[in-house]
Amino acid sequence: MVQSWVHGQAINVLDFPPFSPDLNPIENLWPRVQRLMDQEHPATAEQVADAWEDKWPELSLDIFRDYAQSMPARFAAGLAAGGDATKY
Repeated sequence: MVQSWVHGQAINVLDFPPFSPDLNPIENLWPRVQRLMDQEHPATAEQVADAWEDKWPELSLDIFRDYAQSMPARFAAGLAAGGDATKY
């Protein structure tokens, strides 16, 4: 249904691997969050949830901006690599 709608809107869809970490910059964010959370040494599921809530606001908005601005280069690298892994 979605593909039909997109086609009907004359939207040019690029064929990318659906689970490419190179095209999913949030995957680069998780290690940063993990390092922050590890500072609190959570041992239980509740402590992990608390650490997440405490540390998430410490992430700089610049990190998110950088990831968003990297997307054109990520797409270009993915195309140049023919869908294979890139430096991202």
